[in-house]
Amino acid sequence: MCAYGLSPFPQGQPCYAIVLEGIIGSLYHIDENVAITKLDDVILAPGWRYSYLYYLGSSEVLDVSVDNPSNFAGKLMAIAGLTRSDENIDKNEIDNAVDLLLNDRFTSFGELIGSYPLRPSGHADGLKPFHKCGLLSQKFRSLANQFQSRLFDRIFSRVATKVEPNHPLLISGGCGLNCSWNRRWIDSGLFSEVFVPPCTNDSGAAIGTAVDAQHFYTGSAKITWSVDSGQEFLWDETDLQGFLKRDLNFEHLSQLLFDGAIFAWVQGRCEMGPRALMHRSLIAEPFSEHSKNRLNAIKGRESYRPIAPVCLQEDVFDYFDGTISNEHMLLLHKVRSEKLKAVVHADGTARVQALAPTQNPNAFRLLRAFKQKTGFGVLCNTSLNFRGKGFINRASDVAMFCRENKLDGFVINDLMFTNLT
Repeated sequence: MCAYGLSPFPQGQPCYAIVLEGIIGSLYHIDENVAITKLDDVILAPGWRYSYLYYLGSSEVLDVSVDNPSNFAGKLMAIAGLTRSDENIDKNEIDNAVDLLLNDRFTSFGELIGSYPLRPSGHADGLKPFHKCGLLSQKFRSLANQFQSRLFDRIFSRVATKVEPNHPLLISGGCGLNCSWNRRWIDSGLFSEVFVPPCTNDSGAAIGTAVDAQHFYTGSAKITWSVDSGQEFLWDETDLQGFLKRDLNFEHLSQLLFDGAIFAWVQGRCEMGPRALMHRSLIAEPFSEHSKNRLNAIKGRESYRPIAPVCLQEDVFDYFDGTISNEHMLLLHKVRSEKLKAVVHADGTARVQALAPTQNPNAFRLLRAFKQKTGFGVLCNTSLNFRGKGFINRASDVAMFCRENKLDGFVINDLMFTNLT
């Protein structure tokens, strides 16, 4: 209901909806009266399969009190992009393991469904070569890549038998954050349009509940919305000692970023979903791997995790492939420019946010100024949050974050604060 209420399709337009998340993998039809019919359970627990595989390959003892298992799926998606076509692997060993991971009758996987999160200890023979083999080992990276590709193939083949071509598709659930899959849904040509809301994961559940209630009481299942519908920013009492305050100057900030500075960037309300879309972001220049490494270190993230780019919407296809862009960072694109080293993953892709001038005027002006200076309207963009917490929404927390992580400064709306220490 969240995906339907936020979608651009008019009420009365029949469409399909697929929900792919931790345990649910179901296909639905929504008719002209917004009556919902389940067509098929196309896959059992797609998200948990990702988490299971991450557990399987980790050579470390995973502490779920520190690392939320729901994050393991996203980490595995990043690992899946680390493999290379020229690697020497045992294809039969990989194929046998993937066959087991896709088999709903697999005993260990059945145990996972009953007692998540599971720390796998015993496995079928086909998975033993990968047990604790190391998440970044060559064979595990290849396994993760083939698992992700074949899991989508299985879901798509099941869906294709249940739908009529050229109808719209809504994608919802945590797996809607899988930019590779979203691109494949679009490129398949099976659907007339594909829509993924920016709050496709559990963060959209409350909106979907409200849309359902609104439809029940009023007959309308559509809402007016913008992505910056999250919490308001709070200017609380803040110790700004050590920061130089001045009006935001886009040219000056562009120069600082070009010289290697990393800034926290705050504009208006925060985003309504899990992706930072230049309302609660950390920003940096996109040309050096040093930017990616420093951002991952600041976030406490693994070094293999990719950093996403934000790009002027008008320039997206100058730097990235495809014919459809996405303003919510939900599609994967091949990177065309070798200069964008900080935002390209090992497989040559990036999940791009295409920024329109009306979406975030200050961010758009900054990208324009950075393009004027460098020739590229592109910046690194990752979320502004303390580890394991939501977006930062207090000025005191922004200042604390900058001090703790030795950022070069921060921007809040039209003000810029440069770190003098």
